[in-house]
Amino acid sequence: MSAVPSSARSSSASSQASAAALPFGRAHAYPDGVTVTVSPPTPVEPGEWAAGHAPGHVALQVTVTVANRSGGLLDLSMAHVAADGAEAVYDSANGLTADLPASVPAHGSASGRYTFSLPARSARRLTVSAQPDLIAYDEATWGGPAA
Repeated sequence: MSAVPSSARSSSASSQASAAALPFGRAHAYPDGVTVTVSPPTPVEPGEWAAGHAPGHVALQVTVTVANRSGGLLDLSMAHVAADGAEAVYDSANGLTADLPASVPAHGSASGRYTFSLPARSARRLTVSAQPDLIAYDEATWGGPAA
């Protein structure tokens, strides 16, 4: 369970859901001082044995950065990152398995790389959602053109 109380949630779940996606590279700030940023996607080439990647699909990678200015340890064990219409790619032989660490100390930050595979016809745009904790934080969404 997160050391950050559920009061860290954004002010209104319904306003979050109806809000437009943030552009890649812009930070989403929670009231307790935690921020999440998702970088613009870049194409990567998974290896032959990559899980989650199909021939003819395009693999795009983003970096998710969580900054903890909450004053307490931030538990990321229940962090969640996903992309609409995409499969997560796992390929340890090519370094496509990075993830966020289990926690971030007060006044620290951490990053994890996430790779997603999309059908080529859908790979012009990407929408990524992230939550530092599934229980304590509302989901934020980023979207825009893929590189």
